Formats: sequence, C-alpha cells, structure tokens
Amino acid sequence: MKSTLIVLALTAAASAQPYSLLPSSSMEREACLPPCACPYTHTFGTVWGTFSLALLDTNPLYTRYRLNNIHWNADFSPGYATMTGSGTYTIGGEVAIAQRLELSLTIGSLTVITDFDSGLVPMDPSHPFPQISIGTFAEPVCRREQLRITATSSTCYGNCDGSTNPPILTANDFICYLNAYARKSLWAECDGSMGTPVLTPNDFQCFLNAYAVGCS
Repeated sequence: MKSTLIVLALTAAASAQPYSLLPSSSMEREACLPPCACPYTHTFGTVWGTFSLALLDTNPLYTRYRLNNIHWNADFSPGYATMTGSGTYTIGGEVAIAQRLELSLTIGSLTVITDFDSGLVPMDPSHPFPQISIGTFAEPVCRREQLRITATSSTCYGNCDGSTNPPILTANDFICYLNAYARKSLWAECDGSMGTPVLTPNDFQCFLNAYAVGCS
C-alpha cells in the first residue's frame, strides 16, 4: 500500500499542481487565553482560496510536498482575514498512512509570521490523497488558532464536494453549494460581483452554469 501511495504521489506532483480549498475549510481563533489579561474572544469562519503543491523530496517512509503561493481568506463576518505564505505537507508511514501539515502564514496586515503544525496525524479516509484534509494549529502569544484545510487539485467549481469517483458531479454537489450559500460563505460567491449583498441569486445561477458545463 505504501509503494502504491508513493507512486501515486510522484505521478500527481511531478510538477506544481494548482489546488483549491473546499467549502468545509475553516479557521477558529481564541484570543487572550490565560495568563494574558485581556477580554476573551472566539471567532470562527470559513476559509477559501488557492495554493500550489509540488514534490519536495521522498524517502522510503515519507514523501514531502511544498505548498507555495498560498492565498487564502478567512470569513470572519463582517470582515475577513487574508493569509499568505508557504508550507510543507508530509505523507507516508511504515504501517498506517499518516500526514503532517506545517505552515508559515502572514495573517491580515501583520508582518508577523504565524507557524502552524499539525504534528503527525492519521489520514482522513473520506479524502484520500491527492486530496488533503487535515487540521493544523498555532499558539502565538495570547491566542490559539486552528485551521481545518480540505483541498482538491480539481479546478472544477461545480465539484463542490471535491469527490473523485465517477460520476464527479452529483446531487451532493448541490447540497454542498446550498450549505455554503446558507452559511454565507464567500466560497459561494461564484459570479465575482462582491457587491452588497455579496451573495445573490446570480451566484446560484453561476453555480448551476458551472455544474451544467461539467468537469473535463
């Protein structure tokens, strides 16, 4: 199984592959945990955006990839936080397949880089590689941040749930989009208008058009 995974990994990432975050991606922030003396705050928002994944190196146990060109946004309504940076993704293992995500991100207008590290954790069986589904954590001074990343190399917008088994487009993609729209996630902002309100029936029509075109 391990050798099959490595062959798949090398084939999938012979060059940098574009990736997109799926609507289930999210960010949670807790500020002023003890012993910091300031008001406690808790925020949660969906995350959307893109990055590229390229093979970094491989050994008998693990394959490592480089995440470049990270451009993400966390939807902390009424505002949002931009995230840029890079990282590494490790996958492999001697018996069970495990994964690790390490990120160095600049969040918002701050010049301070926040380092995230998931540690080595089990794979998510519902999102087998080359999909990526993993939570990673950071604990800078007086706050804790958790990113939950679910990403796919598919650039097909109609494939909302990121499925890879045929048929790619199913009723589950409609449910996925409707859930994102109901949460007012900016991932559902399909037509690029970004007006007020951000989400309108035009976005739903845009998704229907993308679904009708299909995934090549």
